[in-house]
Amino acid sequence: MICNHLIQLPTDRYTVCIMSIRFAHISDTHLGFQDLEIVNSEGINAREADIYRAWHTAVDMIIKEGPDVMVHTGDFFHRPCPTNRALIEGLSGLKKITEAGIPVVIIAGNHSTPRTIYTSPILKSLQSIDNVHPIFKETYEQLEINNVVFHGVPHINEENRAIEELFKATPVPGKINILMLHTSIGADYLMEEYGERVFPNDKLPFLDEFDYTALGHFHSHKHIKKSKSTWYSGASERFSEKDAGKEKGFLIVTIPESDIPDVEFIALPIRPWFRFSVENCHEKTVEEIKAEISEFSKKEINTDAIISLQLNNLKPVQSLNLSNTDLFKMFPGSFTVQTRRTFIEETFSLLHREIKKESLLSLFSDYTKEHADSEEEAKQLVTAVKKYFSAWEKEKTDAGEIS
Repeated sequence: MICNHLIQLPTDRYTVCIMSIRFAHISDTHLGFQDLEIVNSEGINAREADIYRAWHTAVDMIIKEGPDVMVHTGDFFHRPCPTNRALIEGLSGLKKITEAGIPVVIIAGNHSTPRTIYTSPILKSLQSIDNVHPIFKETYEQLEINNVVFHGVPHINEENRAIEELFKATPVPGKINILMLHTSIGADYLMEEYGERVFPNDKLPFLDEFDYTALGHFHSHKHIKKSKSTWYSGASERFSEKDAGKEKGFLIVTIPESDIPDVEFIALPIRPWFRFSVENCHEKTVEEIKAEISEFSKKEINTDAIISLQLNNLKPVQSLNLSNTDLFKMFPGSFTVQTRRTFIEETFSLLHREIKKESLLSLFSDYTKEHADSEEEAKQLVTAVKKYFSAWEKEKTDAGEIS
């Protein structure tokens, strides 16, 4: 329950004696998210299982922290119509929290808000759990729990109405006021998603009218520097290589330890994700590129990690000798290795040649001899490509496309 001691809180709006609160702020759990074509021993997409694991770990850690309330600032589910499994995992976690005596206030994010009137809002199902208070009707709602007022603005599909509903929020004198939004605070916090809302930059002072503004949508935990009391909690898991190496978790917020809320980030133990780039590959031999990758792999002692490799400015000849299978073998025990490649633009002279009279294989052979690091490497590449060409020609002949 809310702390029962009274303290003096000076603000620009009023000076009153109010109670303090300690609450958990979590967001963007995206239950039901799937990625990669890897299935675990239970037949579940492995990354989907990771998302559930992070959620249940967060539930247990929040219960251990024993906050007065838990707020969730959107994208509880990854889709407006989650699977049965996602629904079961989500509801079971919420029930566990409320059974520990912790009420939950949750707003809808853009991922879990239907885009048409023909689909019922999935967050309505959360009303079936006592002490869970979902805000999902695309309107501003106000909820009071023990002298604390929660001002919830869920995702709203129509932009103008979203702004209109946002500024209906008004702090209640004599109470602790917590504003809950699912939005981007300027261009630095965009997720580049269809329909995402952007908070008006000239309205940032509005946020400091509240004792704390809890943000969702952006996936990293961040304090908005232009506001004394506005925070993103970030997501509970990593969803792309942009998150490689970044901690994910939730916030424990105490109001008021002082004029500024006391905010503590709690990291979740989730699957590690590392990223490594090899630059200017065209200036190196294949062996030198592999040596750089090998040196990086030795530094990562974590097993079951996701590895993102970026090979920049490759020559096409080099890429043929850097197969994804070979790169994966360089990280024994890893969950998966994702490789991205960029290539340099190379030109070579074809003057005075009758291209139509030469086969593609002949052109490739000449090109390889000119650009391979050695004569032996050129022979190996041409031999390998001959096999592919033969298989391709046979397939086309069998299909009647080549006569």
